[in-house]
Amino acid sequence: MKRKLLMMLTLLCVTLLSTSATVKAITPPAAASVRSSENAKKNVLDPQPTKTLKQYYDEFYNEKNGFLSVPETVKTFEDMYHKQVVLPTFYPFPILMQKAKLAPSPNRKSTALRVYYLGDRSGDTLILDVFVKYPLQPPSIFDDPILLQDGTKAYFRVRQRICFLDFEKANGLHYILGIWKNEKRPISKEDMLKIANSMSE
Repeated sequence: MKRKLLMMLTLLCVTLLSTSATVKAITPPAAASVRSSENAKKNVLDPQPTKTLKQYYDEFYNEKNGFLSVPETVKTFEDMYHKQVVLPTFYPFPILMQKAKLAPSPNRKSTALRVYYLGDRSGDTLILDVFVKYPLQPPSIFDDPILLQDGTKAYFRVRQRICFLDFEKANGLHYILGIWKNEKRPISKEDMLKIANSMSE
């Protein structure tokens, strides 16, 4: 299961970077371990306590790895650009932890904000990227143009089992939502719309 989560979240971050031009991904931790036969034998004789999902999150999403609290990181970003960031209040699954970090934007001309919403089940992760002065990605024939409740034009797309919603608010901040399509908890276009519509100023 550890390897499966690692692959899923790595693919989510890489696809966010390559198809939606977001910040450079950092591979999150896995949520379960795949032991070798040698370790398995050892654990039979000397069993080790199983780590919880939150413990795995704590080991990776910490200050040492550049992750800070969401309010602290958002305030830093807002102070840099004097623009208000709006965050979602609706999530398609229960959230166990929220962390954020700043990183160079893909064009290296500004700093981007990335917020991680980590679910209570392995593989449930919502990532929100926020940019300033970054052009909206040109839609392709596979993108589904939609309007948010406030009239903002958005583009829904699915790439490699990852759902994206790409839009720019009136104050010039560019948002990209990305979430893995978990078979146990299917994510639809309507779910992505609910998330985006909950981001009111």
